[in-house]
Amino acid sequence: MDDGSPPLAGAGVLRTKLHLPPPPHAHVDRPRLDETPWTRRLTLVSAPAGFGKSVMVADRCRRSGGATAWISLDVGDDDPTRFWRHLAAAIDAAVGPTASGLREAVARLLVDGAPPTPDEVMTAVVNAVAATGADVVLVLDDYHTISDQRVHDSVRFLLDHGPTGMRTVLVTRADPPLPLARLRARGELTEVRADELRFRGTEAADVLRATARHDLSEDAVRALERRTEGWAAGLQLAGLSLASRDDVDEFVAAFSGTNRFVLDFLSEEVLEHQPADVRDFLVTTSALDVLSGPLCNAVTGREDGQEMLESIERSNLFLVPLDDVRESWRYHHLFADLLRVRLAQRPAEEVAALHRRAAAWFERQGLADEAVHHALAGGDPDAARRTVERYADELLLRREGTTVQRWFEALPDDGASSRRLLLARARVELYRGRVAQAGALLDEAEQAAPRDDEAMFEPTSGAPASPLARLRPTALLLRAFEAHLRGHADDQLRHALAAIEELGDDDVTAPALIARWHLATAPWLRGDVATAEPALADNVEAWRRMGQHERAAWAAHTLGRIQRAAGRPDAAVATYEQVLAHDADDEVRPPAAAIAHHGLAELAYERDDLAAARAHADAAIERCRDFIHTESLAAALGVLARVHAAEGDTDGARRLFDEATGLGPEGDVVELLDPTPARRAAHLLRDGDLAGASTWIDDRELSGAAPSHAREPGLLVGCRLRIAQERPEEASAVLSALAESADRAGRHGSLVEIEVVRARCLAAQGDEPAALETLAGAIELAAPQGAVRTFVDEPGIGPLLGRLVSASTTDGPLVSDTVAVQHLRRLTGAFDDDLLGVSSAEVDAVPGMVVPLTAREREVLELIAQGLRNRDICDRLFISINTTKKHVSHVLDKLGVDTRTAAAQRARDLGLLRR
Repeated sequence: MDDGSPPLAGAGVLRTKLHLPPPPHAHVDRPRLDETPWTRRLTLVSAPAGFGKSVMVADRCRRSGGATAWISLDVGDDDPTRFWRHLAAAIDAAVGPTASGLREAVARLLVDGAPPTPDEVMTAVVNAVAATGADVVLVLDDYHTISDQRVHDSVRFLLDHGPTGMRTVLVTRADPPLPLARLRARGELTEVRADELRFRGTEAADVLRATARHDLSEDAVRALERRTEGWAAGLQLAGLSLASRDDVDEFVAAFSGTNRFVLDFLSEEVLEHQPADVRDFLVTTSALDVLSGPLCNAVTGREDGQEMLESIERSNLFLVPLDDVRESWRYHHLFADLLRVRLAQRPAEEVAALHRRAAAWFERQGLADEAVHHALAGGDPDAARRTVERYADELLLRREGTTVQRWFEALPDDGASSRRLLLARARVELYRGRVAQAGALLDEAEQAAPRDDEAMFEPTSGAPASPLARLRPTALLLRAFEAHLRGHADDQLRHALAAIEELGDDDVTAPALIARWHLATAPWLRGDVATAEPALADNVEAWRRMGQHERAAWAAHTLGRIQRAAGRPDAAVATYEQVLAHDADDEVRPPAAAIAHHGLAELAYERDDLAAARAHADAAIERCRDFIHTESLAAALGVLARVHAAEGDTDGARRLFDEATGLGPEGDVVELLDPTPARRAAHLLRDGDLAGASTWIDDRELSGAAPSHAREPGLLVGCRLRIAQERPEEASAVLSALAESADRAGRHGSLVEIEVVRARCLAAQGDEPAALETLAGAIELAAPQGAVRTFVDEPGIGPLLGRLVSASTTDGPLVSDTVAVQHLRRLTGAFDDDLLGVSSAEVDAVPGMVVPLTAREREVLELIAQGLRNRDICDRLFISINTTKKHVSHVLDKLGVDTRTAAAQRARDLGLLRR
């Protein structure tokens, strides 16, 4: 920057953080530390503050002559997006940007579409480094400042998959949450700890003599080494104190106490021997984390900031340079702590004024995080709020939502927030599913008086891209979203129409498309899929024409759910696959594709393809963890829980359901939009935990709730509970109302589950003929959809299905449609014979079934489905080639097909293959 501010190495990257620290003036060579091998995948340098960790690592990297990618981490890097940017820039700087092009690649990942996952970013890093063929040492200094799990996941991925020529060095005050035990067991971890770092013998003597400028006796050196326990900072401070004293022996004799008290004492000694103007400059500028001449001038009111910093560095006063051109520094952490103790002794208003001047300077440089920090430290929350307002949209677009959320949490809740800031906070809370908190913020925004400077708002992202630039439409759309999450379709429509009136009918901007999304989804809440589907399909295409593929993916997610409710799962598959096709074309990036994977997982699970369901659920979970929308991750975990339950892992299913409900939205979100808690309650019922399910029903206030599509998943759980409690008559009216509504609206997908539960209810009431007729109707609805798990997961349906088969063989078929008959065969194949209460022969005897296969023909069919040729089948079954051909011919004839491929597909459709 022209004014000498800390230069940027690209958008959001501080070049000073990538600088390999130079050796201190009183540097001491420590050849014994070179004996520790750094050829392993990870070197962990872990020790308390002041042990010389960074100096030692930097010295070794400098002497190695190899490529070193260095990052000096701080709390600002506890945001994965910032960490990734600096990581890419550091590696580019180490191997040369033309060699890797990593910074540009990561920038594209962070800007295009939805935020990437740690695995995706680190895959780009690994591939870029591997492509260069270079040997690179990556040093992450001050790693203890990191707590964000996504950053830890990034480092873990690098340790697991990094190229052979890449080694990682972590410099930290505390062991990180990484798989150290595993690395240690594999021999892939080198550890350097406090005991190895302690200065001993000649090392301690060299430090003391270099800083004290006295010819200390061996006894004096041993005494100071013993009392500081080889602690580098203590030795340096002792040497600086001795530099201005003649009574060396007296000083050494009086030197005692713990490290903390020694440091306090020595700091007093160091500071007291500095000129008054230097002491004042040191204490005043300790309010800053990073120092530069112009910044120090702005804070102190002096004009010699650069000269003072250079002089202080030459005096060895614990000033660490952050670049090669002496433009940026920081104080040694321990020295800074002590200076700040002195600063805190000054009048509070004087200290606050320092921070306010720093905040104004950082704001002018476009460094928002630092500006917010100093504005709050300076007691000026209004300035902090204005900075947050201006930068919130930009940071959200840059995927730095963690930083924005941290700002919101740091701002005081004193009722002084502007309407704009309240709306920004409400938007984030709605995305997180915290409807009550968002509603309170919207209420507060409505009651807040307009601010005089509202019309002067200039978002850093530009007014067209900033939702906060148009307050009234944004407030209405947030109200519509609040109503949507609560299941209040009428209010959703009212607010969306009001927003369109504000925007104008011809408006084609993003707010207008959001409003039309609300107009399309409100009918869905009411159960009117016929109206909702075409309107939402238009909305998806409008987003794509605008190039907003992430928002198109969100709209497609709802469209797929509507198509599934309408009984058109193949249309839903096409909708989800179109989202993934855009992902494959690099037009939209995960985790936006996560919602498509979630939808495909739901469909695969319903069709009893558990392997595909698990694969899609895993893909969704991996990408959903970066979503601010919590429902998506909860729903994906819920699908995986159902897969575990289907595979017999009841405990694993419950753990996943518990995790999902803990991560998901809060209780104000209606069950249709957040069905995972209802599915968890249904799982509790299947597991015999009636009390747990009953508690959930009571908490949701579902007992006595009017039947509605928006609350359908929860109401069905309530009906199942009443059946389990032998009170089916209390569920009958609700089920009839839900069935009538779904049938009238053409929601054949919803109707399958309703009718299955209603069949159980009728059987429990003793009306078996009506129960079997209802179950047969559900099978005819389910057949073209391929729905299986709705039947298999329903307690008590197996025996009822068996009685349906028995009735069909004696009284004539209750299921007559050809496709439905085949589906009945598939459903019975999903249950054990003892659960059905009928034999396979009885099932085969149902009119419309294929001619029963012999045991040997079933074996041949299994091998055909596995793709084996006749010769392979001969070898497997120990039969002749002619016998094999005869069995294959009989199988094809009985299945009514001409080819082996068709036979395998027909067998799958009829459920003839072993699960």
